[in-house]
Amino acid sequence: MLKDSKRESSRRVLKLLRTGIKPQFVGTAEADRKKIEQVRATLARESAPRKEVEAKLTGRVPQEVEFKNHRSCYENASLGVREVVKMVVNRTLEVYGPKDGKPKVVNPLGVEFKYETLREVLTFLTNGAYFSTWDFKAGYYHVLIHPAYRKYFGIKVGEVYMHYNVMCFGWSEACYLYTLLTQEAAKELRIRSVPVSSYLDDGLTGSADFWRAVWETVFGVKVLTLLGAVFSIPNRPFFAAIQGKLSWDDVFPTLQAARAAAQLFIDNLPAWNGRAWFPRRVAVEAGSDASDTGFGGTIRVPGAQKIAVVGSLSEEERLISSTARETLAFVRVLREALDRAGDALRGGAVLLTGNNQSAVSAVNAMNSRTPDVNAALHQLFELCVRGDSMSSPSGSRARSCKRRTI
Repeated sequence: MLKDSKRESSRRVLKLLRTGIKPQFVGTAEADRKKIEQVRATLARESAPRKEVEAKLTGRVPQEVEFKNHRSCYENASLGVREVVKMVVNRTLEVYGPKDGKPKVVNPLGVEFKYETLREVLTFLTNGAYFSTWDFKAGYYHVLIHPAYRKYFGIKVGEVYMHYNVMCFGWSEACYLYTLLTQEAAKELRIRSVPVSSYLDDGLTGSADFWRAVWETVFGVKVLTLLGAVFSIPNRPFFAAIQGKLSWDDVFPTLQAARAAAQLFIDNLPAWNGRAWFPRRVAVEAGSDASDTGFGGTIRVPGAQKIAVVGSLSEEERLISSTARETLAFVRVLREALDRAGDALRGGAVLLTGNNQSAVSAVNAMNSRTPDVNAALHQLFELCVRGDSMSSPSGSRARSCKRRTI
């Protein structure tokens, strides 16, 4: 299908699939200074001498280097080894034998990657519309790297060296190249009047008209199949029912059970239908600060006076970390806001303001490796559920933290 396309991007994608990916090295002289500083800091953490660090930051292609794995790799060793074995079996990874040496670059395992949201779907979907989605299973692992460049994508598990034969997470250019590839499929659908939102391996299409949405789904399956996609139809929820291998009676033994399930969705449709797509209005602003023995804070409800909140910590709470105390102060102030504001919080967001960067980051991520902070976050989450609200943290002295709704 793409052979007839006159787009430059189509020709690039076809070449990429035919020969494999060939990374383009910029060289340290032309590299972004921030990236060089990040690599310098990473090498320094490996306890490399300063002269050796500077020597590795020269030239146009990567020097031979080996990084240690992230601690999360060891904390989840059983899962990691299980996945690596699968990848060796399906040739995603190539194992180095005793006489093969090791890859030129051994990258650390455990690199975090954050995905963007698909807000652009609101350009063609409206309230009450119908839509279908798809995602490519292990999408990166279907795009080969050129054999000459695989030595730069090495990993180490235990004492075994391996390299990737395909694109892998953690490589900065992978996101761009894979998006370039999947966008070609999206373009072929769009020029045939099928609206598509496509980001990395996720796709979505839909319409306000039910039968139009069905047609777009069927047509999308046909186009993606022509482009080489393989759909796992037998794994779909309704496939067994269509084949007569599963009946509604297996799921709902009585008519009352079916009605109860349907009523549950009908009753909760206003609350469940796409609420995470829209940023909630800030209904209440609450600030807090904790000391070794207590905490203080303020609550500001639109149209009402500022309310001061003061409290003390128990003997047990005084022994927890300062970050946990600051997070616990958020909990106490939010609880007071719920009691004072009532229905004003329902469906809205609470903007939390604090001066402890670690606490603000923990609330932003709603996660922490520290047990006492996680315990406070759990209380905060339960309060948000109780009040049907969301917490959105901001830091008066922690400006590096992103302000976002969780």
